[in-house]
Amino acid sequence: MIKHLIDPKLTICLVRDRIGEILIAERDSQKLKAQAEGKNPLLWDFRVFAQQRDPVDVFVNTPENESLAATPIVNVAVGGENLSEKGSFRQLINPYNAEFFVTAFGYGIAEDTVDGHRTAEGVALACAERAIGLARHILLSDPYRYLVTSANDPVRNVVRSRRNTRLSYEQVPVPEGTTFSIQAITMNLIVDLDEIVREQAPTPLDAILINVRRADNGELFLLQHEVDTTES
Repeated sequence: MIKHLIDPKLTICLVRDRIGEILIAERDSQKLKAQAEGKNPLLWDFRVFAQQRDPVDVFVNTPENESLAATPIVNVAVGGENLSEKGSFRQLINPYNAEFFVTAFGYGIAEDTVDGHRTAEGVALACAERAIGLARHILLSDPYRYLVTSANDPVRNVVRSRRNTRLSYEQVPVPEGTTFSIQAITMNLIVDLDEIVREQAPTPLDAILINVRRADNGELFLLQHEVDTTES
């Protein structure tokens, strides 16, 4: 019989929410930096979701606030995991890699500017490219090599590395007759993990705190702004 109470949390779900937490904290920090430098902070803004399957619904049903309705979405979704058939240490640690899809969705409506006409597709694509650029630079920056948020973050005992393997573009189908466009760009993020076998003594996962809450529509909100990226 297993001697300890099994922790039901999936490591990949903890890592998914940690990715969202990092994106939210850095987004807010970047907006403050932009404002301090006299730049438009909205150009560094995006909303963060987890496992959101219908971005069209999110954009269309956003309360009537034009700036929010046009704010890009960054969705973090678990793609899957590949367990290693070798390399485990006395069957206490399962090394494997998990794939996450970090997708930026841009929303656009055609507009006329001093520089000429911009199509809905062009506006949406520009928004998506800006959002995925921010997300990619944040997640691949050196302080987040192990997806830690503090010097003593227990995640460091689980995450061995992370890397981006590809970017892919997609035009999201929208209802016929609509005047807007939604463009998507997906970043495939591979995270190498060491999962402690649950039937052993309580694991480092017990100490991992994810400072986000998830709304009914999948949007993530930061509970507190205390991210310390001091190199561990």
